[in-house]
Amino acid sequence: MNEEHLNFRLIVEALAKIPEQTTLPAFESEIKLESRRMTDALLNALCQATTKKARNHIRQYQQGLLSLLSAVQKAIHASPAKTAGNKFRREMLNTFSNTIAENLQQLSTHFPGHFNWNSPLPALYWEQERMQLEKQAKAIFQNMTTLQIDTQITSFLQNIITVTDEDTQRPTYRQLHYWRLFLPALSKMFKNAVQKPGSLETICMLISLNLNHPAFYTFCCSFIQSEIQSCEDLTTQYKTSYLIKKCISQAAPAISCHHSPHLPPINTTLLEYMTAEITYLQSIDSIAGELSHQGLLNNSYKVTLTVKQLAIFIQLQVSAKIISPGSPKLLHEYISRHYSTLETSHISAKSFKNAYYSASTTDLEKVIDKLLTMLAIAQEKR
Repeated sequence: MNEEHLNFRLIVEALAKIPEQTTLPAFESEIKLESRRMTDALLNALCQATTKKARNHIRQYQQGLLSLLSAVQKAIHASPAKTAGNKFRREMLNTFSNTIAENLQQLSTHFPGHFNWNSPLPALYWEQERMQLEKQAKAIFQNMTTLQIDTQITSFLQNIITVTDEDTQRPTYRQLHYWRLFLPALSKMFKNAVQKPGSLETICMLISLNLNHPAFYTFCCSFIQSEIQSCEDLTTQYKTSYLIKKCISQAAPAISCHHSPHLPPINTTLLEYMTAEITYLQSIDSIAGELSHQGLLNNSYKVTLTVKQLAIFIQLQVSAKIISPGSPKLLHEYISRHYSTLETSHISAKSFKNAYYSASTTDLEKVIDKLLTMLAIAQEKR
């Protein structure tokens, strides 16, 4: 096969040196002849080879074709179609390029088990495929905008799918195969959606499409943390965590391959992440229970004020610099965890926050009465 590859390369060099007036009629038949010779040489080698050697032969043949294709593309770019001779030269080089591309396609079709799918796509082949993929992706992003999908998810997907022109960032054959399955499947999911998918539902769609991209994992972890931190109390954090874990575990695979075969499946890594988060919540819950049991953390300071009145009373102490909270959020969470009223045994951080920033005249009068009572008691102790 080395001899046939060398002959092909000599044809490329000859095309670059011929006079402009040459019409190149003989080159086309020579290209076809050398192509058949290369295929015959490969088949002869495979007939006499073991499975391991056959795999090596095919990959060597593939690498030789890719090297030839790169040389042809360089020759095309170095031969602008400004003269008649260059025009014919480019036509033959394009024929040469198409012949090599067809050989690569046949190789991947007839020997999929031995073909090197991790090899980067040829630049010309990728340009052709990218146009089709970008067209599909554009339709999906328009559909996501219509469905009012979370803009962060849309932006994230655009960053993953968009590929630059740099050679080092061209996808592999395996990644191209993945995107060919991914984009139509995602488009179908959005078209079949009865109602607007929420953020978690959209994420589970991408999980079912085996998108084990490192950036997607980071995005999911950020989303999970945001959902847990937005909960008002530990009980709600537990419920949210188990709901997310349930949704991830129920996201059944919709396609057969993964974006990155060398990385673990995305649902496996996210389930491990959720298990770690739940274990952390259990640790916090256990520590709080132990401190409460020892009397170091009182969970229930009951007051005779209403939630709104308690919020006014605390807010006045903050304004008078009696209490110096690290942040309003921490203060609201502390009060919700460690105080109860005659109205309710549990104060939510959200309800306390709303009362903290909106005081009614009636509740303010009640608090003033309590403050006057406190002032009277202080004066008696003078």
